[in-house]
Amino acid sequence: MKPTIYLLIVLLALTMPGFCQKPAEFDALTFKTGYCYGTCPVFSMSILAGGRAEYEAFEYNKVKGRFSTTIAPLQLDSLKQAVKQANILTLLNEYAVGATDHPTYRLTIRLTNGRVKTIVDYGPDGPAQLKHIYGILFRLRDSQAWR
Repeated sequence: MKPTIYLLIVLLALTMPGFCQKPAEFDALTFKTGYCYGTCPVFSMSILAGGRAEYEAFEYNKVKGRFSTTIAPLQLDSLKQAVKQANILTLLNEYAVGATDHPTYRLTIRLTNGRVKTIVDYGPDGPAQLKHIYGILFRLRDSQAWR
C-alpha cells in the first residue's frame, strides 16, 4: 500500500505545472518610477541578463540625462538572485497603498522561459522581496559607471 501512495504523490508532483521547476532567471528587466507630490526620483532603467543597461534620469536624481553601462558582475548577480528569490510569477500584478501622492513603480521582467511579468506598484506597497529588488535598482543609479 505505501509504495502506491508514494507513486501517486510523485506522479501528482510531476504533472502539476511549475511544481518541480526552478524559478526562471530574467532575460530582460525594465523599471520605471513615476512622479509623486514631493521629490521622488523619476527615472527608467533597462537591464539585459548579460549586464548591458540603459538608464534615463528625469527628475530628482543626482544627474539628468540618458546613460548606458555594463552592470558590475557582483551587483548583477545580486539582482538576478533577488528576482529568483522573489519568484516573480507568483506575485500580484498590482499593489497600492491606501493614500495619495505616492510614486508608482512599474517593473517588467522577461524571464528566460519566455514568460513576461509586469507589476505596477503604487506606494510602493508590494511584498518585501519586491521592495528588495527596488532597492537594488535604486542603488544601481549611483554605484555604476554610467556614460
